[in-house]
Amino acid sequence: MSKEQITKLLEDITKNPSEWTSNRDAVIGRYELTDAEQTALRSGDDSALISMGVDERLVKRKRFH
Repeated sequence: MSKEQITKLLEDITKNPSEWTSNRDAVIGRYELTDAEQTALRSGDDSALISMGVDERLVKRKRFH
């Protein structure tokens, strides 16, 4: 699992949400993530991200849809 990578991605999304909105695959491609992590990020599955150990406050701060 790459909790640190997810955390960096979520922080970057917070700084530049328009890029996430326009091209999620490009954003996700910059980070070393497992297939499960990529799926959770693409679908906006907060519960899955939290169960992977990502800080709940960071997950809840950013809406993925």
